[in-house]
Amino acid sequence: MSARLLLQRSVTDLVSRRGGAGTPEALAVAAPIVDAVRTRGEAALREYAERFGDVAAGGPLFLARPALDRALRDLPVSDRGRLERVAERIRRFAEAQKRALEAVTVTLPGGAAGHWIAPLERAGATHRAGAIRCRRRC
Repeated sequence: MSARLLLQRSVTDLVSRRGGAGTPEALAVAAPIVDAVRTRGEAALREYAERFGDVAAGGPLFLARPALDRALRDLPVSDRGRLERVAERIRRFAEAQKRALEAVTVTLPGGAAGHWIAPLERAGATHRAGAIRCRRRC
């Protein structure tokens, strides 16, 4: 097939379309936490989870399936209904996204979620050994 299906876009064009990840204030608060977890791993994760009250001192960081099932069962009906509606929205979007090889928009109560795909001039990936660049046209 010789016809190009997608418009070619530069990295600069794609980055300029990207929405912000959050406010500068939120990023300033989150950055040291993320760095601590990257550097110190589970010990830092536990420290912050306990500090923020998400885990009791010495409590488990991860819950077994029976504990999760019990927590769900013990939720008030209205809270469980909200969680189930959100889970259904996430599931619907993920299934549509998985099937999509082109731009997709899924209308949800209160808005829409979607993605679009575009070829890049360059692509990169990172891992513990550092960055790898793809210099070929992708």
